[in-house]
Amino acid sequence: MTVPTGGTVLVGIGNPDRGDDGAGPMVVREVARRLGPAAAVRVVERARPVDLPDLWRGVACAVVVDAVVGSAVVAVREVAADDADLLLGAGTGSHGLGVADVVALERALGRLPGRVVVVGVPAAAFGHGAAPGPVPTAALADAVAAVLAALATD
Repeated sequence: MTVPTGGTVLVGIGNPDRGDDGAGPMVVREVARRLGPAAAVRVVERARPVDLPDLWRGVACAVVVDAVVGSAVVAVREVAADDADLLLGAGTGSHGLGVADVVALERALGRLPGRVVVVGVPAAAFGHGAAPGPVPTAALADAVAAVLAALATD
């Protein structure tokens, strides 16, 4: 599950069978479609926050897309390994261990990639067996644009 040293990994956090929790994979799938198979980005459509350390080991940049409760717009947060502030909200959400928790732990262990971009997609409902609803679907174009912009600056 590791990627080449110095590369970029794009990770969708979430479960497509848990309603809006599938926002991360939904956005990553669309970005991958637009990038095409020749893209120099490793794409992991579906993962859990706890998978991130293995997925970003050895990469220069990690772009992580996850559902965010309580946000009305797509939120983009960039975190450098040497930032003084984490810039991410705490909370574990439906994953048990949240993206912010993993970023904080990896920073403390000195294993954070040089650049981490977290794209938060608005979410509201997380029912079992449901597809992403209207909240993340309405934000899809903005989230895809945010991810493509983050990848373009790497």
